[in-house]
Amino acid sequence: MRLKRISTIGNWRLHKIANPLDLGGIYKNSDILSILDLVLSFDELDGAILSIFDTGPPMYKPFTCPEVVTQVEGISNKLSKPVAMHIVSNPFFIAQLKRQKGFPIFDTVEDAVGALSTQWKFRRYVNRIRSPFRDTKNDKKAAEKIMAEFDPGYPNDLFAMRLAMAYGIQCELPFIAYDLEDAMLKAAKIGYPVVMKISSPDIIHKSDMGCVKTDIRDEKELKQAYFEIMDAVENRLGASKVSGLIVQKMIAGGMELILGGKRDCNFGPVVMFGLGGIFAEALKDASFRLAPICREEAYEMIEEIKGCQLLKGIRGKRPFDIPSLADAIVSLSLLLKDFPQIAELDLNPVKVFEKGLIAVDGRIRA
Repeated sequence: MRLKRISTIGNWRLHKIANPLDLGGIYKNSDILSILDLVLSFDELDGAILSIFDTGPPMYKPFTCPEVVTQVEGISNKLSKPVAMHIVSNPFFIAQLKRQKGFPIFDTVEDAVGALSTQWKFRRYVNRIRSPFRDTKNDKKAAEKIMAEFDPGYPNDLFAMRLAMAYGIQCELPFIAYDLEDAMLKAAKIGYPVVMKISSPDIIHKSDMGCVKTDIRDEKELKQAYFEIMDAVENRLGASKVSGLIVQKMIAGGMELILGGKRDCNFGPVVMFGLGGIFAEALKDASFRLAPICREEAYEMIEEIKGCQLLKGIRGKRPFDIPSLADAIVSLSLLLKDFPQIAELDLNPVKVFEKGLIAVDGRIRA
């Protein structure tokens, strides 16, 4: 019945009715507008792309091209359905038309299709069923106390991990040492084997700079590691700001991942997840979402990275703790949402095991 109604408009009966609709041969642009109005009224259609030539006199009438755009905008508003327009005409005329009209006009059909597709995906995203966010009132209070203690001389990595812990993300909190003797005392307190690395807001890739020593098993190895790190700082990094040395329990095994986020000037807080450690920069296998996110979105982020199969277990290996990982991504997104003063925060690496996970390093810019 509806198809018959289309065939009664102008010369439409001469054309095949399909998707896309071929409007060739219709020179009365009021008929084109009537067809658009009718098609958009179908419940199963959520929007349309209208690609036309410069629909104005003398070939096309009765409306001028600007009048057609106004009519299309009216149809879109009346039916509350988007229309992406593409007009074939003089580029200078199209540029002028874009300035005159607030209605979107695209340079290519591909751009129009891409815009409508993005809008549909966004609508589906907004209307999706989401699990509720957990109450972060107590987490926020604890994090506010930590934020109040912050000053430029405070160890950047320790600060990042303390904030993450306030939101329930398990971290292996390090001890800060300020000289060799202090490092030896801290290592003895922790118990060997330990990790020692530089604490500096200026040094992001500590391993690349020779500023991380792992699996230190006794005092002798600790002394050697200390001097090697200090030589690397002096010879390779010059005037880099150093907060001290981190002495930390050695956490062996697990798969290394990165959890991070930043505050984008246009979109606000964004949370990131991907392969961590030395692979974070090399492989760039990561996924992103606007924060905060729900658990369903966290699982989607995990599924999106190429390394997801490693997390699920391959060649007889047992899977890693994906539910705990999803909870950690959600928690980080809530932290970013609650504290707009956090410009960037990374936890890298985060080691995930068959049961549980733990962050062993981090950095923050606030």
